[in-house]
Formats: sequence, structure tokens, C-alpha cells
Amino acid sequence: MYPLGTHVTMAAKQLVCTYYTDHFPVNAIAWLTTRLGDELVLREWAIDAGDYYKRYVTAKDAEDFRARLKAHTGLVALHAGPVWFKRVEKPADSKGLELEAPYPHRRELTFDIDLNDYDFMDLYEGLPNPKGQTRPLSLEKCDAAWPVAGIAIKILTRILRDQFGFGDYFCCYSGRRGVHLWVLDERAMALDNEGRSAIASFVNLQLSKCEQRASMGQLTFAKAYHLMETVHELFENELVVKMGVLDMLSAREEFLTRLGLGTYDSMHNLSEEVSRKDSGMAAWAYIKTKVCGHAKKHPKACGWFAARLDETVLTYVWPRIDINVTKGTNHLIKSPFVAHPKTMRIAVPLRFDELMTFDPATAPMLGKEGWREALLARGGQLDGKGLADWVWHLNPVAPPPMVAPPDPMDVDMEDLVPNGHNPSAKPAQRCDVYGTLIR
Repeated sequence: MYPLGTHVTMAAKQLVCTYYTDHFPVNAIAWLTTRLGDELVLREWAIDAGDYYKRYVTAKDAEDFRARLKAHTGLVALHAGPVWFKRVEKPADSKGLELEAPYPHRRELTFDIDLNDYDFMDLYEGLPNPKGQTRPLSLEKCDAAWPVAGIAIKILTRILRDQFGFGDYFCCYSGRRGVHLWVLDERAMALDNEGRSAIASFVNLQLSKCEQRASMGQLTFAKAYHLMETVHELFENELVVKMGVLDMLSAREEFLTRLGLGTYDSMHNLSEEVSRKDSGMAAWAYIKTKVCGHAKKHPKACGWFAARLDETVLTYVWPRIDINVTKGTNHLIKSPFVAHPKTMRIAVPLRFDELMTFDPATAPMLGKEGWREALLARGGQLDGKGLADWVWHLNPVAPPPMVAPPDPMDVDMEDLVPNGHNPSAKPAQRCDVYGTLIR
């Protein structure tokens, strides 16, 4: 009803105001943020009212929470902060200095992914302006690019589940151009800034010096954790086939520019041949066959071509997180169920099995017929019951053991056959990001 980039009318503002005062599911939010026993009054909230921004808002219970929302009639957005050691909102009758100042000590491990951080996609209205003027985001393009966000969450949960053992997650659509992932485990809640920073760096995309491809270290990381088969599968099936990221000639040229092999004699006609293909999938099949074929046929001179192709594919598939959201205990993230002020869409939770098929256009939209029923169906019941059904419980899968190559000058039989090891035993089963066994 109120397209992205349009002027927000008084009617729209009133609709948003009514939503927060009467329909915002405060009980569901209270359940989510206290499910591990934390007191709601210790949780910080930040209120964006358009012309001012207020942090350190607290509420004793859901009823008080609703009252706090009603007190800010121009409310545009609500952000969730950390759980503090003691209540951070200073009482009106407080006098003197506190002997022990409050500090943030618990928070869900959160990830924020915005689709416009993926530089291979143009998600803006119209054609690029040669003068460098900014263009408004296209909601339709953001909707069409949703599978990229789904892929990011698939890979993130795969790493967090298998390498860190986290099992409980909550994921929601941002309402416009991205997705938020909350890790709910007690161990995640208790992480300090150093631990959060380490995990953020662990999963963050590391680019090469030219910033066109993933770094060699990133590729080594992906291979070490047996992720490249999944990466190629997602790139081919979701991006190339379903999204058509290589359908346009300009997109193929961009991919080849990132690949950076056109200056080599064996690849001198790669661009010309790729441009002749009648589909993006045909173009990708040709690139893959030619590059990998030369790498296999001439391993000494061209063996690195295959690694270069992997580095390029990684830049299209790997999650691009806002690292600051993840690494700081005191950082904020937009609350679930907020109504985006520009799209009027509500940030609703997602099921794990719909990550690749979710259509953002079906999210509840204030002012659109049936939005209340759609909100209830997405865990937004006013009594707070039902949101537990939207928490993912993903059992960690034991990865195959990582074995470093032995030093040829320092090898003995105990290194090769440790005590209790059965050389004939079958290797541990591996699953791809969908949970399907890799054979």
C-alpha cells in the first residue's frame, strides 16, 4: 500500500502508531527474551521515534512494555539490546551516585545480513548515475534477491551448528532488504566481546587484495570445513538456475572480471565463448568445464585455475554479515515484529524449511487486507503463545576429523595409527547444508 521510497502519509503514521499501541505482540517478545530465565526488566530497548532516539528503555513486564510503547507516539522502530547486570534505567527519585554501575553482560549472538552488501547485485531503482548520485532501493529487486539471504542463513547455521555446537536459533525477515539470525543457546548468551569477535571473524567473508574474490585463506577455511561442495551446489542451483545471476551478458562479464583469467593464453577466448551461450546455466557450464579442464590437463601451469574459480564462487555465496552487530555485547538489533517504516512490512519469524522459498511480498503489511491474520499465523499472537514453534532446534552434526598434513621429517607409526584407531572404520557421515547425506 505504501511503496518503498514514497512519502509516508499521516494515515500511514497513524497506522504504525496503532500497530505498536494495540497489536504489537509484546508478550511474544517478552517470552523470546526471557526464555532462559533472564528478567525482562534487565533487558535494554531502544526506541527510534523519528526525530529522537532513546536508549536504555526498560520494562517490568509485558503490560509495562506496552505502556512504554504507547508513551512514544512517533515510534518508528524498536531495537533490542543486551541484558544488563542491573537495571539501566535510572528511577526518577534516584539520588546520589550508584556504588556499582550497570554493565551489559548477556545477549543473544546475532547476525544481520543486508542484501545490498552483495556487490554483484544491483538492487536500486533505475540505471546507475554517472554522477554518482544515490538511487533508492527497489523493493521488487530486493524481494527477487531473497534466496541470497536464505543461502547466507543456511551456511551460517551450518557453521555455527557443526563447529560451535549451537542448536537453538531464531530467524526473522527484516521487513525490507535482509534477514536477522539470533543464536539463543545459553553458551551464546554468555559470550564476552572477545568470544563474539572471534566467531564473527570466523564466519566473515575475507576478500582478496583486489576485493574481487575471496582470499586464499577464505578458500582454505571453506575447504577445511568441507563446505565447498555445498557452496558450488547453492551457487549453481539457486543463483545460476533459479535467480539467473548469469543470464545477462553484463553479469557474465562481471563474473569473468572477478575470475581474472582472461589475460592467460589458454583463456583468451573465454569471454567471447561465454557471451555466445543462450542461457546463464550454459555460460556457467562452459566456464566451469574450460577452467577446471585446463587445471586438470596442465596441473603445473594451470592447476591454480580451479582454486581461482572457487574463490570467485565464494564471493557470490558466502554470508556478508554486519560484523559489528555480531561482535559487540552492547550492540543493538531491530526487534522481531517491528513494522518497517518505508515498506510497512512486519519483521516476522521464518521456519528453517522455508528459507529458500520464502516470498517477502507475503509478509504481513500494515494497511493490507488480512495483515492481522497473517501476523497471527507467524507467531504474533497477543498472548505470546506459539512463538516457541518458530525457534529452530538444529542438532549439531559431527564433522569429519581435520587432519593436518604430516611433516615428512617427523612421522612415526603412532602419528599414522593412534591408539584405538581402526584404519578400516568408515569415515564420519557428512551432510550438506540441507541435512542431506553427502555420498
